[in-house]
Amino acid sequence: RAGKASSAEADFGQAADLDPTNWRAHYGLADLLAAEGRLQESLATYARAAALNPFCPRIACSRGYALSSLGEDKEAVAAFDAAIKASPTCAQAYAGHAALLFQRGRDAEAYVFCQRAADLNPRLEILTLLGAIKGRLAARGYLVDAIPS
Repeated sequence: RAGKASSAEADFGQAADLDPTNWRAHYGLADLLAAEGRLQESLATYARAAALNPFCPRIACSRGYALSSLGEDKEAVAAFDAAIKASPTCAQAYAGHAALLFQRGRDAEAYVFCQRAADLNPRLEILTLLGAIKGRLAARGYLVDAIPS
């Protein structure tokens, strides 16, 4: 696996060298670095991609996940919000924001974001997160239907 990742990293690097304005090469490399747990490097690389394509919700959303993994909550929320602002129909940005809030025990807020994500794109991981949020809210005595969304 390490050899394949190293080969992919070299390919992304070569693509970026051939066309330094190719945001996709920087974004792909950043995603690879994040998947390898090299989060600080991934953030610097996401920044290069974002400089080339500042309104791309995928870049902002991926950056949000990396920041969340580092415990940089304020910056992660800002990244998810930027993704939502760039594309109000980006379900993954709402889901990322919801996951961060849920991890931090802010379940009612998480529910609102996750419900929006599920409304936009009812995929398995979003519905699973929504179920977990609803379950924890119910266990705490909240009436989920009473939470404004």
